[in-house]
Amino acid sequence: MQMNRDISKIRKEFLELNTFLLKHYVMKEDIISMGNLALFVDSSYNRQKWLEKKKNIKEWVLQKNANELNMFMANELYEIALRLGISDNLKFKLHKMTSAYKDSSLRYFDIVLDPYEFPVWFKRMMEYFPVSNKKGLYLRILKRLENYPIFQKREEQLAVSYFAKKVFHDEKLWDILDELESLIENKTENDIAWFMAVQLFRYSYPEMEKNNRKEEQLYTLLKLKEYKALYEKKELQTCDIFSDTMKKEISNGLFRSI
Repeated sequence: MQMNRDISKIRKEFLELNTFLLKHYVMKEDIISMGNLALFVDSSYNRQKWLEKKKNIKEWVLQKNANELNMFMANELYEIALRLGISDNLKFKLHKMTSAYKDSSLRYFDIVLDPYEFPVWFKRMMEYFPVSNKKGLYLRILKRLENYPIFQKREEQLAVSYFAKKVFHDEKLWDILDELESLIENKTENDIAWFMAVQLFRYSYPEMEKNNRKEEQLYTLLKLKEYKALYEKKELQTCDIFSDTMKKEISNGLFRSI
């Protein structure tokens, strides 16, 4: 089932609703509430009446009817949890929430309280919440990579800093971070180093070309070719594709768009 779904689209739908609910202060910005929303989207997207459900949610929010919204979400999540065989005390939770709803005082919709039961793609995103600025993202990425010796080196940390600052503005931010998380979970230092080297090249090469940095372009291109050969031999232990000049510029914040 997971293989036949476009996780990127599901994640996009989640982010749209998540941003909308947070903007209107009808949901707490915490992992449990966001995880329940992710579970709802994951289980409802591509099913009948998805667009209608999404429309109703937005209308309740705009009408400031959090009570109705939360009861709807609670019922949906209750059915999802039953169908998937997850969580516990479901009837008790729903009964308690229904009582609050009848008193017009229901302020939450969290049915599933164990993060382990949230969708895999959301659990990968959890590692990076909240992503509020580039420095924060850099520190979270570095934290995820701390078990790999190569990322203890200053050169690699500088490369990660550049990557974080560029990916922060990328419309495919969560797709890229999801791929990185998948590599961290399942692959070796060799695979992660190659992934990072390719990402660094993808961001830096067009910038160098735009600024007519031909020597730097050639250096970076040759490094990537060298690293590809090492990667194929499963011997790659670095992602640093930048010359000393470029590293100095990145460190000093001089390289364009940093």
